[in-house]
Amino acid sequence: MDLLATSISFFGNLIFRLLEKIPGINFCQILHGPDDLQFLLIPKCGTRSLRNAVLKYHDNPVTAKWRAWSYIHYTAKIDEKNPYVVVLRPPLERIHSCWKQKVSSERSGTIFYFWQYYPIIRPDMGFGEFLSAVAKIPAPLREKHFISLKYLINGADINLCQFVPLASLESKLHNWFGIVVASANKTTKTEISDVNARIFEQILGADYALDTQLYQKAVVTSGHTELL
Repeated sequence: MDLLATSISFFGNLIFRLLEKIPGINFCQILHGPDDLQFLLIPKCGTRSLRNAVLKYHDNPVTAKWRAWSYIHYTAKIDEKNPYVVVLRPPLERIHSCWKQKVSSERSGTIFYFWQYYPIIRPDMGFGEFLSAVAKIPAPLREKHFISLKYLINGADINLCQFVPLASLESKLHNWFGIVVASANKTTKTEISDVNARIFEQILGADYALDTQLYQKAVVTSGHTELL
């Protein structure tokens, strides 16, 4: 895609990203891959790896991440007849990754990402505190990085979608794109304490029941049952 079209796509998608700062507004992101593959992107579930893959596939450096917006579009309505590929991880790990990157003392960026939820969500709060804060926010008003799949894939036909566990993404990227792309995932299950795992189950487990169900489906269909 030429530079002008890429720039238009980038700034157009930027408008959608700004709108998503309003609690309750979360658009679906579709990434177009090779051979008519369409990836329904779930934040904190390998999106950076997929973005890097599509950049390399089109001979762009992974550092030019803005060019990836040429292959991503936002939509408020999902095509229920489309067999999307959806990469998933356990919901607790996804929320932990969100906290680590956006909230913890190790967070990236200079502007606090979740400023619209302050003071419910505050910079440098502990993970247990973050879980309690998420529970205080009505489920439909949660931000895309920690909202349930119930709202992110609403409209998609679950029986048509291909669900892939994050742990097998690296090998899948090679199959899909025909190139070697290292996984960008940095969060491991061992970073989450048993105490916080129990807190999650007690106050958020029901809210993320669909997330758990679909992740288990991804694991079983991929043959990686050791991940359960």
